[in-house]
Amino acid sequence: TVLGVLAALVAFVAVFTTMVSVTASTALVIGDDAPLGFRTGGWLVDDLADNLSIAGLIAAVLMIVGGVAGGFGFRWGSGLAGGAGLAFAGIAALAIGLAQFPIDAARDFALIPTDQPFTLTITRDLGYWLMLTGGALGVVLFFASINDALRDHRPGLNPWIAAVGALSVLVAAAGPTLPENLALFSDNWYLVEAPGEPTALLVVGRLVQLALLAITGVAGFLMVRRYGIGLAVGGMLPSLWLAVSVLFDITERPIGPGFRNPGAADMHLHGVTIIGISAVAAMSILAAIAAYDQSVRERP
Repeated sequence: TVLGVLAALVAFVAVFTTMVSVTASTALVIGDDAPLGFRTGGWLVDDLADNLSIAGLIAAVLMIVGGVAGGFGFRWGSGLAGGAGLAFAGIAALAIGLAQFPIDAARDFALIPTDQPFTLTITRDLGYWLMLTGGALGVVLFFASINDALRDHRPGLNPWIAAVGALSVLVAAAGPTLPENLALFSDNWYLVEAPGEPTALLVVGRLVQLALLAITGVAGFLMVRRYGIGLAVGGMLPSLWLAVSVLFDITERPIGPGFRNPGAADMHLHGVTIIGISAVAAMSILAAIAAYDQSVRERP
């Protein structure tokens, strides 16, 4: 409970605090040859991707709800907190990767020959380090929650729902890695030198986020316990929001789970991702209904 609340507080502050600042020693003349996206000032999470902050807030709320429920002995609550902790770790990895875009743009601008002397100061601010700290606390929260999973000796839930749910998570996590247009599957871990392409940190961050999504979903469903349902739901809901906001253009500059597919010309969801995310949501609802029905039948 304490870890859940602490990690959530760090997450709340991180999404509303400046991550990167670029300041100039004098007024700059920004010409047409300036790198894409270069500007001076500060970048919040919303400036990097305006649906990512809401995903972070969803994870933070789930950590608090799950932590408090776990403190009252509900196994699903501990799982919810642990899954949300790993989900926020994935969000933090994406945010840190995206923060490299304005940093690299400022460095490229400084290399442009000019008669106007100036100094650019690039700073990784408090929000950057809070994201890193929040992600680490989310991982610690997950390992702390496992204790409740080991003590859950109630009868297992429906194994067929669990199997289909685990398979759906794998499909959802694999969807953003499928290459489009002229891209190769290896572009998931190799850098592509072109404007707007993922930086080295973002390549790592997107793989971390997708891996954590797969871990929480597969492990959660295959536990066939109430803790596992909470783990799968906590790990899935922030990614579900990312997918829905891209699919329905809810925000102006959204990103999907795992940023975007290699080679994609714009921000959209691959059909496999849509199928996987939809199936995960459906299996989560079915698993929760089955668990509630079993609890009712177990009452004297």
